Amino acid sequence: MKKLFFFSVFFGSSLFSHISRLDNTTAVLEFVKRLVPENPVIVEAGGYNGQDSFLMSRSWPKGFIHVFEPVPELFDKMNLKLKGCKNVYSYQLALGDKDGTASFYVSYANYDPFNVFASSSLLPPKEHLQKASWVYFPRKIEVNVIGLDSWAEKVNIKKIDFLWLDMQGFELNMIKASHLAQNTNLIWMEVIFCEAYQGQYTFMDVLPWMTKHGFQLIATDFDVDKPESWFGNCLFRKM
Repeated sequence: MKKLFFFSVFFGSSLFSHISRLDNTTAVLEFVKRLVPENPVIVEAGGYNGQDSFLMSRSWPKGFIHVFEPVPELFDKMNLKLKGCKNVYSYQLALGDKDGTASFYVSYANYDPFNVFASSSLLPPKEHLQKASWVYFPRKIEVNVIGLDSWAEKVNIKKIDFLWLDMQGFELNMIKASHLAQNTNLIWMEVIFCEAYQGQYTFMDVLPWMTKHGFQLIATDFDVDKPESWFGNCLFRKM
């Protein structure tokens, strides 16, 4: 009830009335199609196995999809998945809040100890170790990091239509450091309701910050007033 009371006070009586429910990637992409041009510039951070990038490539054959994945094993696997997707451009980099190098905490699942899992992050794990005790973080590697604006300048991109962010607690860090991100039309981003990673922004931080900076929450894959899990995804639109 505390969470619901906070949002009710912050946003007023029309709380959540405009928010759509999108339960899977296909639903998200079909929803976004109505809000972007047929040739959008899309940036995905956290490419993992390339599945989401592959679907975006098929959804926007005239579009330009730029995907970041810093873990070498995942980058190679992702590129295999995306072979033949001529409109996808991949970068073995972590998208972050500054240029340089950083430690990256690599995750595995105890049922599949030979393949990198989807919880790896620039932030060290904290409550994640209890919330998903079957996930562990035995490796820390150094990765190359680049800010969105710095990267965009290098590749001569002036505007982004859609950001797809699965950065395990680092999404708002990146957005805060990027003028380009703060002027992106649509942002689909993971949010977490606890401190799963040390020092991360939670949903309680993300929602008011995004609202203050001109974004409206228009869709989620969870019930905002009563989340079913300790994490979820939100779609924000620049108003």
